[in-house]
Amino acid sequence: MKKVFFIILVSLVVHSCATTKRLPGADRGEAIDFRKNWQLKNDIDNIASSVAGQMMRCCSTYGGKEVSVLVIYKGVRRSSLNRYVIPMKISWVGSVTGRNYWLFGNLNVDENGGKSWQQVSDSGRMLSSRKCMINCIESNY
Repeated sequence: MKKVFFIILVSLVVHSCATTKRLPGADRGEAIDFRKNWQLKNDIDNIASSVAGQMMRCCSTYGGKEVSVLVIYKGVRRSSLNRYVIPMKISWVGSVTGRNYWLFGNLNVDENGGKSWQQVSDSGRMLSSRKCMINCIESNY
């Protein structure tokens, strides 16, 4: 079971890395209708899954399992700096402790695929003090 989950996770990450440069986009300032722009939603899902895996690896000392991501689609917007701001919650279960950990914040993605993370809150179990998310995700800045 663990091997199957690992293979699925790796394939998602590989697929996500191949699509991280996309995000073709909506006009700035307008609400994004994901029913009409399904490719943008798919790209956001892929990038969010990849970032979730990266953040779990950075923030979980002994590794984690059952990583998941919840994108808040109503909050996705394109900023005046031509970056997508993607609010999301990343969660996982600690492999040693069995505790639930989570991070909530905004993933910023520019038109070239550069990414940065803006922390809003977390589960409070050592994540804030360790600042594990700083320099965790790849960035082209």
